[in-house]
Amino acid sequence: VVVKHGLAAENVVHPASRVDPAALTGVGNVIGPDNYLGVNVSLGDFNVLNYLSSVGHHSRLGSNNFLAPNFHCGNSVEVGDDNFFGLACTVAPEVVIGSDCRFQAGLGLFENAASGLTYLAPSRIKTIKSL
Repeated sequence: VVVKHGLAAENVVHPASRVDPAALTGVGNVIGPDNYLGVNVSLGDFNVLNYLSSVGHHSRLGSNNFLAPNFHCGNSVEVGDDNFFGLACTVAPEVVIGSDCRFQAGLGLFENAASGLTYLAPSRIKTIKSL
């Protein structure tokens, strides 16, 4: 909507976040408090980074990604476009994530993620036999 109507989309960075201005290659990014973006990180357009998140060095985030609070990703991670990461997701170093994916809260991602899928953590609830 913003681009279609010729409006300017500024990057908004909370003063409590540590972000290198060179990382903001796109427009319309919103970066909340207490975030950290490592060296040579590249952000696309219209990403939202909530509070207490970190992105490792040499990582690339595409456009229209939503990172819930306490998101952390390792070094050299590539994230596509239109992804949603739930609360407290963790992405291991050198993982490649496709586009249009959804990740459950608390998920630890250690393998590459294909595009267009929803990723859920396995249930850890066990049934105990009653006496």
